[in-house]
Amino acid sequence: MPRPANIRYISPSEWSVGLLNMLTALWEVSVRVIHHFLREADIENLKPCVMEGLANKGIFMCIILVTKQN
Repeated sequence: MPRPANIRYISPSEWSVGLLNMLTALWEVSVRVIHHFLREADIENLKPCVMEGLANKGIFMCIILVTKQN
């Protein structure tokens, strides 16, 4: 099955600090929406662990970015 043209696999060699920051921001927004029981301090304390986990490229098999088509 062919992949849609607007989804691209990003290999670990292409990962950057910007991508890790975007993924961390996505994690943070998701946590704030779903995990109401977490305090601000909890989220801030978890952020470095999340960033470290994201930076460990062995954790993810692939990451995709969906871009808006014009």
